[in-house]
Amino acid sequence: MTSEKALLPQSSLRLSWELIDDDLGLKRAVTELAAHDGPFALDTERASGYRYFSRAYLIQIKRGDSAIFLIDPIEILDLEPLRELLNQSEWILHSAPHDLPCLAELGLRPKKLFDTELAGRLLGKKRTALGKLVAEVLNVQLEKKFSDVDWSLRPLHHEWLEYAAIDVEFLANIRENFIAAAKKQNKTEIFAEEFAALLEWQPKPKRADQWRRTSHITKVNGDNRALAIVKELWLARDALAREMDVEPTLLLRDSAIIAAAEKRPRSENDLVRMRDFRGTAARTEAGRWWRAIRKGKQSTEILKHPPERGDSEASLRRLLTGRDADPVLRKRLTRGREIIAEIADEMAIQPENLLEPAVLKRLIVRPPETPDLESLNSALRELGARNWQVEAISQKLRLIFVDSN
Repeated sequence: MTSEKALLPQSSLRLSWELIDDDLGLKRAVTELAAHDGPFALDTERASGYRYFSRAYLIQIKRGDSAIFLIDPIEILDLEPLRELLNQSEWILHSAPHDLPCLAELGLRPKKLFDTELAGRLLGKKRTALGKLVAEVLNVQLEKKFSDVDWSLRPLHHEWLEYAAIDVEFLANIRENFIAAAKKQNKTEIFAEEFAALLEWQPKPKRADQWRRTSHITKVNGDNRALAIVKELWLARDALAREMDVEPTLLLRDSAIIAAAEKRPRSENDLVRMRDFRGTAARTEAGRWWRAIRKGKQSTEILKHPPERGDSEASLRRLLTGRDADPVLRKRLTRGREIIAEIADEMAIQPENLLEPAVLKRLIVRPPETPDLESLNSALRELGARNWQVEAISQKLRLIFVDSN
């Protein structure tokens, strides 16, 4: 729980930070950072909601008691000095999967990693947003008013930079606090395994039929021709968004795609006259959208029934909890969730970090041929469970397969 002591507002803090936006400045920043000890606290700012690609438009770095350096990778021509400094060191990140991909695009990869968000979950904390952790651990109230600005814009506003700097100011303090807490809870080895696994983490490849995630697509799910129009409009929009590096829904709203699929305009003029066909490129790219609609109308592809993907969340859900779910599988899932929750509570850890829900579902759908402990352990490891997780859950989890046989 947060201390009863009044939270120190962010506005009262005096941060020492500097914007680095040229090669000479980067060399100077690298020299100063190299003169300090300890892991590097890092964060990035992207332009989610504005740009197609999730690249880093700002990198915040602090080490020990150094100043905070705000690195502009868009303006700097040569990032090699930064790579040489960072790539052989430990990093502290908050929710590392959000930052690792865009940093890797710049050739920046940690040798060792500490994730304060993941550490909080492993310590059983239910609220692990950075602001919540800083308030609980350090009694400082952070402001998040610039979290959704367009960081691709130049020049960057001073207020934005001040906001960005605070995100790395306290990461080392939280790390130190959580390392001590892990020792008290006998979770040092758990931390080590989880952070080692995080170093190998890769984002899931994008599914081939992303167009099926268009908002409100359920309105036309039973209409094959309408689905074909949705698909072609989505693909046309995605190609243009990629070319322009613009968030797709800014060019053409999902609601506009669904409206066109429902109403099926007969001409380009009919299309542009549709009141609900909106977006910054709805009119300027009308010819592109009309060609996509015509292609959808002429399509003979069967889209009404999506192909079954055995490992997808939707297919697992149908097998385990759907209307026609196998009662034995449903019983196993219920009991399995109860066991995971019970062990997680005993260990003071978040249940989804004790075992990913998708791993439990896949284990239940495709259990080992024999319910002995060795087979179960092997099955869990094949599904990606770490050693500490297997040791913590396998004895009790085995009972769901024994009891139902």
